[in-house]
Amino acid sequence: MASLSVFFLILMLSSVAPASAQVVFGGDAGDPENTICSFAGVIGTTINDDCSDSDDYFVPAPGITIGPNGSQINFDAATGAATFGGAVDMGGNIVTNVGTPTAGTDAANKDYVDGVVGDASAKNIEQDGRLDDVEAKNTQQDTRLTGVETKNVQQDTTLANHETRITQTEAKDTEQDGRLAGHDTMLASLDTRVTTNTSDIASLDGRVGALESGFSELGTEISENRTEARQGIAAAIAMTTAPMPSVPGGTSWAGNVGYFKGETAFGGSLAHRLDFDEPFAFTAGYAYGGGTSHGFRLGLAGEF
Repeated sequence: MASLSVFFLILMLSSVAPASAQVVFGGDAGDPENTICSFAGVIGTTINDDCSDSDDYFVPAPGITIGPNGSQINFDAATGAATFGGAVDMGGNIVTNVGTPTAGTDAANKDYVDGVVGDASAKNIEQDGRLDDVEAKNTQQDTRLTGVETKNVQQDTTLANHETRITQTEAKDTEQDGRLAGHDTMLASLDTRVTTNTSDIASLDGRVGALESGFSELGTEISENRTEARQGIAAAIAMTTAPMPSVPGGTSWAGNVGYFKGETAFGGSLAHRLDFDEPFAFTAGYAYGGGTSHGFRLGLAGEF
């Protein structure tokens, strides 16, 4: 912008003499009241004076404004900045020596713009590489997601089969529950019967015990009866009749031993003939078979 200011000043003062040039405002050429001077290479103003020598009342201009409102050109001597109220038309010429911008409203030179564009291009290339990597990752993720979706479909099918089986199992469980309830009722009835049967069995055990005791006593009695019977038979064998006495008033005797199935008995008999013409005798006999087995016999004997 400082180059533009110098350029315009050169255009305005190109016809002014280097030592002392002037532009008069507010008066005529013979009576300068306010004058813009170029004195010794410096642009300034003089008040009620001309630009004839260095002794004039000369004040360096802080700034210069050219043109009407709305399209003015302003030059600030303190900062070197130039502002234009309208479009800047350089007739297609190139503005050179533009510095590196520092503020947001500064102009930028080609090198700076090329650097920014180069950085942007490098960033774009870098971002393209990253985007390629991201797209590759996305492709991998798409493949994986496709696999996962396939697995999900398979799992859904498996779960549907499991749900069907679970439903069937639940139906079976309900059926089994009904059967188990019936079995519980039957078991309760069986428990009652078992309790009753247990009581009956206990009573029967008592009866069987009594019966066994009775059988034992019966066996003892049978054994005793068998022994006594054998002793009686042996005693009967041993107790034979004595012979008839040969004379009236006479007595005869007889003794014997009897044996039967392990039992032995001893016996004796007497016969006494009465004093009659006809033979007639009174007989008696005794036999002992052992223990309490005693046998007696009384009788009469005679002859016709």
